[in-house]
Amino acid sequence: MKRFLLVLFLLFAYTLTAQTTHNINWFVGVTPETHPIEQGDTVNWI
Repeated sequence: MKRFLLVLFLLFAYTLTAQTTHNINWFVGVTPETHPIEQGDTVNWI
């Protein structure tokens, strides 16, 4: 039972840190500071 609860908790914790998709309009002046992107995130350049 303890293992089941541990696995369930780990799956729940994983969904909290899910990948994020960023849609960024490309223009002069776009810097990483204006759009913080973490490893594993998806970026769509428009």
